[in-house]
Amino acid sequence: MKILVKALVCAAVLVSVQSNVFAQFGYTVSDHDNLVPQELIRFDIDTCQVESLGPINTLAEQEGLFSVGSLLFGYSEFDPALTNPLESIPATRLLPPPQTQGGPLGPDPNQPICRNPAGAFGTESAAAYNPLDGFVYVANSDDLQPAGQVRTRFFRFKPGCQDFQVLATSTTYVDGLAFDSQGNGYASDMRLTDRIYRFNPATQSLTALGPLGPATDQDSGLAYDFENDRLILLLELGQVYRVNITTGAGTLACTVAFDDDMEGFDIPVQSPIE
Repeated sequence: MKILVKALVCAAVLVSVQSNVFAQFGYTVSDHDNLVPQELIRFDIDTCQVESLGPINTLAEQEGLFSVGSLLFGYSEFDPALTNPLESIPATRLLPPPQTQGGPLGPDPNQPICRNPAGAFGTESAAAYNPLDGFVYVANSDDLQPAGQVRTRFFRFKPGCQDFQVLATSTTYVDGLAFDSQGNGYASDMRLTDRIYRFNPATQSLTALGPLGPATDQDSGLAYDFENDRLILLLELGQVYRVNITTGAGTLACTVAFDDDMEGFDIPVQSPIE
């Protein structure tokens, strides 16, 4: 969602995903355009059958989702208008499993706080866990920057916010990140170019594949379905595409009929990929 007054920092929340709902199920967060509390959403990535797992008791938008094994994390924005001090700094928080807890999903205050020394940049974010090197890669992005200027800044850290590293910048806008089990990276820009990119985690370079197909002009989330070995794209209006990782072309699978502002997206697995 595009809100010009926002800057991005790293704030993470976790959800423990039960073993009977992994692989073919995707998770996203709907913020309802800030009209009501955010909700954690689960949907079948083949049929788009959807259910709400309940509101999330946090103010900052969970723009980027990533998972480490069966734990689902949220990478959030920082809004300087927020008064809650826990929302104004990068924080790692553990949420109770939504299948077993009643009431709003809320952060666990016993979890450690992790700080982002890189500073804030942009209006959007994306995050993904690379099972090959064990790092979480994050893109802070700004699609309002003119062509030829920096539109994305990358950084990475180990789960628990260890070994934080500031990485390269790019003139390409990145709104989604994903890795397969071999550590091959992918990125999406459905706002400016409507393309999928190969992402090199060693250099943070981006290589454009062919266009998705339709012009979308939407924010997006990207995730890898390890169970079925396929790349999946979610647009903020709910369209779900299966992406050809050679050509970048997308095949519309279904549309999630829930809200018009779904951006963070991930497909957790039951255990880490070795």
